[in-house]
Amino acid sequence: MGHTFSFGGDMTFADYLEGKIKNNKMTYAHVARRTGLHPQSVRAFCSGEYEPRMKNLIALLEVIAEAECRCPRQVMFECLAHIDEVQYAVNRSKKWLNEKKSNR
Repeated sequence: MGHTFSFGGDMTFADYLEGKIKNNKMTYAHVARRTGLHPQSVRAFCSGEYEPRMKNLIALLEVIAEAECRCPRQVMFECLAHIDEVQYAVNRSKKWLNEKKSNR
């Protein structure tokens, strides 16, 4: 298994996906039909056994967006906004910018 997406605190991408599926009263079979994935793949993503490749991640988020009557871009940003790695990148960028300003 690869690196686990981690959402603020102890929330992983698997937790996020499982929560969205349950909150929207969907089943793995429904999500699988809408994405073209196998239901076992959806289950594996929700359990954290595997993580989706980018094309599958986008397909999963499109299904969530459709269920919530939202734009897929909004759901993607919501998802990405909580990934710890993105926050680390923001912090590194701020540090780099501050160092650059202080060297002027």
